[in-house]
Amino acid sequence: AVGCRWVFTMKSGPDGPFEKARLVAQGFSQIEGIDYGETFSPVIRYESVRILLAVAASKSFMVHQMDVSTAFLHGDIDKEVFMKQPPGFADEKHPSMVWKLHKSLYGLKQSPRCWYIKMVDALLEMGFERTAPEHGVFFLKSKEGECLLGLYVDDLIIAGSSTSIIAKVKLFLSSRFKMKDLGKILGKFLGLDIVQDATTIKVSMDSYISLMVKNFKMEESHKQSTPMMVSPYPQLVSGESDKLDEADASLYRSIIGTLLFAANCLRYDICFAVGLLSRFLQTPEKNHLSAAKRILRYLNSNSLSITYGAASKVTFVGYSDSDWAGDISDRKSVGGYMFLINGKPITWSSKKQASVSLLSCEAEYIALTEAVKEVLFIYQVFDDINVLIVSPIVYCDNNSAVNLAKHPTNHRNSKHIDIRYHFIRAHVGLDFDLWRVDSSENLADMMTKSLAAPSFQRLIELIGN
Repeated sequence: AVGCRWVFTMKSGPDGPFEKARLVAQGFSQIEGIDYGETFSPVIRYESVRILLAVAASKSFMVHQMDVSTAFLHGDIDKEVFMKQPPGFADEKHPSMVWKLHKSLYGLKQSPRCWYIKMVDALLEMGFERTAPEHGVFFLKSKEGECLLGLYVDDLIIAGSSTSIIAKVKLFLSSRFKMKDLGKILGKFLGLDIVQDATTIKVSMDSYISLMVKNFKMEESHKQSTPMMVSPYPQLVSGESDKLDEADASLYRSIIGTLLFAANCLRYDICFAVGLLSRFLQTPEKNHLSAAKRILRYLNSNSLSITYGAASKVTFVGYSDSDWAGDISDRKSVGGYMFLINGKPITWSSKKQASVSLLSCEAEYIALTEAVKEVLFIYQVFDDINVLIVSPIVYCDNNSAVNLAKHPTNHRNSKHIDIRYHFIRAHVGLDFDLWRVDSSENLADMMTKSLAAPSFQRLIELIGN
């Protein structure tokens, strides 16, 4: 039988602080195949949250928020699970007997999945359709209007074309589960600060960043105009700096962890810098800690937000870029992309490539392939939520890569490229258009290298807040 314990947490309420008690199963004692099977539970990804908000703003949808109370307790258990009697509530006459669980419980390995299945069944019963590429996004079309719903465990974001469709969804969910109606979204959702007015939805992370800077005692730091020095590789990969002691190494890992969250959620401007520093988590040096603190100083002095607005039609463009053999330790390249809806970013990436590229064209071509995969994902999401877009445009600043994608030219220089990267040719001109753009206009440039302040600030201005 699985053990259990009481977990007590201090909470704040309208009448002051109070203590909350929750019975939690000790799921670490479960045995796979006996009292649990599948455990994976999909949640909406942050890029999909941004897509949902961008689409809601473009269609002038109202956005509301709900929360499920004790969500995991609603799930139907999928295996026969026995649990020991809770401390303080044991039957004195039968102290050795155990409980048989009929519902999932916090702490069980399968609880998140059981809850997700329960919620999905309810949404499908109401008429929602789950998007194929993103199982955390649902779409409903009825006589009252259209509704988009994003699900992240027990947090729900609901965007509707009318008050009646939103009210209908809320009423249905409240009849099935114990819900908290948080009303119109005017605050935090998954760490994001979201404010909606009549025509726009503004997303920022100012609250999270202020708390992060305070936790690492960097409030009084001097200003930085860029998150990282130009040409950082010689200093960061030289191995000549002193290694950090365990306390500072732990501090470094904590800083990088919080920065990664910010970069993935909203702060695309630090994406490359954080990605580079995350390669040194195992044995960080003093230079790495100094570089991480520089990013904190940059965030403390430079606020950033994304404002999605209403539009008569949805335009969808992307930018792809790569450096070439930038990492002097192994000569691998960094590829990146950025995609925008109606001129505002919804998804971005900065990632070191898995293989060494012999030519700059090859590095750009591989980066372009990763960008096209993102195009197809977003295109499928749009199709499933009934959003019609003009043929997407992807910009690349390398003529050879553009020509290689459109035509099988330069065979002598490209015959060694892995065949999996050539799938792009099946989609150029069909699912998207591929155009060349000047390097100074390529918004993905900041995803692949550390830029000087004038170039960096110019790209930030081109993207706009």
